[in-house]
Amino acid sequence: MAKQDLKGKVVVITGASSGFGKGTALELARAQAHLVLAARRADLLTELAHQCEEFGVQTLAAPTDVGDRKQVEDLCQSAVGRFGRIDVWINNAGVGALGKFEAVPLEDHVKVIETDLLGTLYGSLRLSAVPEARGGSAHQHGLRARPPHGALLCFVHRGEAWCSRTV
Repeated sequence: MAKQDLKGKVVVITGASSGFGKGTALELARAQAHLVLAARRADLLTELAHQCEEFGVQTLAAPTDVGDRKQVEDLCQSAVGRFGRIDVWINNAGVGALGKFEAVPLEDHVKVIETDLLGTLYGSLRLSAVPEARGGSAHQHGLRARPPHGALLCFVHRGEAWCSRTV
């Protein structure tokens, strides 16, 4: 993928409160991208938003559980409401269930599926329906997601934690 100038781009990052999401947010802030930071932990999002704003960018901290479709829709609307558009959407949220398969409670397995699979699907589908999102189709690391393969690409490439619109 060709390196692009991110100055002034509006980037939504799910799972932004820690790990790769937090690191990505800080790097994008250094590159002067405006950020919509989404994760379940509001206190960590607020702290990260302040850190990013030190680079002179605008941020929106949006507490969101991506496993809840309505919250993902609200996230998208909040981003467009604040910035007028979305240039890049990064599906980074993820959880894990540790332990022997049969010893992990079913609710924990369900949470993994809701967050890691459905959260990515909800974000990708919602973005594809937003006229204010730039570009034509969802991209997964350069692979154009076209029906009927869009959901499959979201799942297969979820491990790389990247889904964006053409910028």
